[in-house]
Amino acid sequence: MLFALFTLSSFMAADAYACFNVNISGPNGRCAVPAGVPTTYTGTHGFTSSGCTFYEWEVEGGTIIGPGGVAVTDGKLCIVENVLCTADLAVSCDGADIDPAVAGGNGASVTVIWRAGEDGSLKLKVKEKGEITLSGSASVSNDISLPTPTAIFFNPSSPTSGTFTASLPEVLCPGQTVSWTINGNPAGTGNPRDFNIGECSDAVVCAFVSQTTTGAPLVSGEFCRVFDGGNLDITMFGENSAILNGLSDYYLETNQDVTSINWFTIPAGAGSFLGPTNSTSVLVSFVQTGTIEICASGLTECGTEFQKCKLVTVAQSNMRPDQDIVAEVDKGNAETPEIETPSGKQLPDIKAYRSDDSSFAVFPTLASQGQDITVQLPELNDAATIIISDMQGRKISQLQVTDSSTRIGTSDLPTGVFILTAYSGQWMASTKFVVN
Repeated sequence: MLFALFTLSSFMAADAYACFNVNISGPNGRCAVPAGVPTTYTGTHGFTSSGCTFYEWEVEGGTIIGPGGVAVTDGKLCIVENVLCTADLAVSCDGADIDPAVAGGNGASVTVIWRAGEDGSLKLKVKEKGEITLSGSASVSNDISLPTPTAIFFNPSSPTSGTFTASLPEVLCPGQTVSWTINGNPAGTGNPRDFNIGECSDAVVCAFVSQTTTGAPLVSGEFCRVFDGGNLDITMFGENSAILNGLSDYYLETNQDVTSINWFTIPAGAGSFLGPTNSTSVLVSFVQTGTIEICASGLTECGTEFQKCKLVTVAQSNMRPDQDIVAEVDKGNAETPEIETPSGKQLPDIKAYRSDDSSFAVFPTLASQGQDITVQLPELNDAATIIISDMQGRKISQLQVTDSSTRIGTSDLPTGVFILTAYSGQWMASTKFVVN
C-alpha cells in the first residue's frame, strides 16, 4: 500500500516564504509496515529548485536513517541537496538535535525502523532558498502495535481436553499469529487451538500475539485463564438451624460437575426428603430434634469421590408445618418492607400470623404438578396481591384477588420449591410450598 499525504503550511521566520506542495510516499499502515522492519519513505516537493533545497525529517516511535547511514532516534535529521547550497545562504534546520546528511538530486529518501507497541509519526518540512524562497510540510502516522487478546473461550470436548479460542480486538496482520503457553511453557501457535487441558485440570493457559521480524520476535501483552479443577472445591449451603417438621433447603456448589449424588442424614432417618434426591439441591423436613448432620456423597465428572456434611440444630416449634415464615411483629415497630404494590406505593408495615391464627394458610404445601393449591387470606377490605417466586427470589407470577380463599393452579410451574407472598393494606405474609 502506498501512502501520499499533502499538507500545506507557511514557514514563519525572518525570511518570507511562499507555500508549495510536499509529499511523503511509502508503505504505511499497521499491517503494511511491521515493527522492526526497515521501511523506505521518499520526500518530494512540487517545484523546480532555483536555489538550495534542504529537508528536515522528524521521527517519533522509531529510528530514521538518511544518506550515508546517518541515524536519529526520536529526533530530527537534516538532509541538504548538494545543489547551489553555499555558505552565504545561511541554510539551517529547526532545533538543535540535528544530524546533517547530503542527498543528490531533487528529492530525499530515508529509512524508518518503527518500534513495536507504539504509534509512530514521521514529519517532513522542506525549505528552499534562492531566487524564490519556498516552504512546505507533510506527515504520516503509523500504528505498529500488536493486538493483545482480551479473552480466552473454552469449549470442552471431554473433562480433560477442549478447544481454546483467543478473542482479539483486531484482525491479525500477515506474519502475526496467536501463541500459547501452559503453566509458562510454550504450547504452540494457532487460533483456535486444542489442548489436553480441561475442567478437571490445574493449569494456567495464556495467549498472546507474536510476529517474527528481522530482529527479535515481537510480542503483545497476554491474556490468561486459570483452570483449578484438579482439586475438588465443594461447599454446602443451607440453614444452620431448622424447625421440627418444617421445610429446609440445601444445595452444593462445586468446581466440578457432579455426575451422581445421594443425600442422607446422620443419624439415619432424622429427616424426610421431599422430591428427588439425585441433584445438587434438596428439600428436607427434619423429624427429630437435636444436632443432625445433613450430608451429600457422590462422584464428579473428574472421577473424584466426595462426601460433604453440614451440622443443623433442629428445635421444637408451635408453628404449623405448612408455615415456616411466621412471626409476631409489633405493628408500631414494624419496618417498612421493600416490596412495592402494583400502584407503586410501599407497604407501611407488616403483620404476620401465628400458627393458631387461621387467617393465613397455604395447602397443600406438597402438591403434585397440576394440582391446585388453596391460599387462605384474612378477611379482605381491599384487593390482595399474591406473588409466587422461586428460591432465588425471581418472580414467576403475580395476581390480584378479592376473595379470602383463592385456588391457584400449578400446571405451569416446574417441579421445585417456591415462595408464596401475599399482602394487602397493612399486612403481609409468606410461606413455602413444593411442587412434585
